[in-house]
Amino acid sequence: MKCGRKFIDKDAPYMKQSTFEQIGTSISSYYDGLSFSDIARHLTESGNPVRDSTVYRWVMSYAEKSG
Repeated sequence: MKCGRKFIDKDAPYMKQSTFEQIGTSISSYYDGLSFSDIARHLTESGNPVRDSTVYRWVMSYAEKSG
């Protein structure tokens, strides 16, 4: 009997909807001087709608791990 679950092959961190590339680009853009809202707007226009608070959490989360 099949369980009915479906899995997709997605290049995204565990429990995240955005790919590693999008998260990395967002963090890089922040350190290049773009604001959280500018980064979120760019991602939304690119087809991945996120809030500026999401970008903020990414930057804070990965900055803590690297430093």
